[in-house]
Amino acid sequence: DTLMSGDYALFEGTQGFGLSIEHGAFPFVISRDTTTSAMLASIGVAPHVYPLDVVGVTRTYPIRVAGNSGPFDVDSVELTWGDVASGAGAPAISEHTSVTGALRRVATFSPFGFLRACLVNRPTEIALTFADYLDWSAHEQSSISQPIEKFIQQIEDLAGVPVTIVKTGPHATIDLDEYRSRMLRKLR
Repeated sequence: DTLMSGDYALFEGTQGFGLSIEHGAFPFVISRDTTTSAMLASIGVAPHVYPLDVVGVTRTYPIRVAGNSGPFDVDSVELTWGDVASGAGAPAISEHTSVTGALRRVATFSPFGFLRACLVNRPTEIALTFADYLDWSAHEQSSISQPIEKFIQQIEDLAGVPVTIVKTGPHATIDLDEYRSRMLRKLR
């Protein structure tokens, strides 16, 4: 009803592209397809009928749950959280699973995996999360440092679309797209 009346609707998918049963490394996947088109189909939205913006969300460092949780992409190198913290100039960085509290696995960013996800999901813009993991001086700040800018340029070149949202911490979001910001205010 909302879309048919011409109003805006925001849909949020779950899980990462690498965990998709159709596109991930079986058996280290979830039980469903995590792509944009699969999400739209599951809620009954035909993408060719409505104008869509697809916000692709990517992390600076991909993660997996602790233990034998499958491979990272072929161009990723598994790291320790100490490696991530050291590279960012942070006192300490780590992430734990929400259910068991186990230390997550982490690896270097995968241009191959990111490009593959973009080719399947066709984002119109990118949201970059955990940018502070590249430069801790940007943690919870509303400005972008040179290492973050360099990373943004890399993923914009790969995706062919702009980075419009940057998270530099749990409470800090940099909005680089004025138009989208106005649209989101209309939804409130």
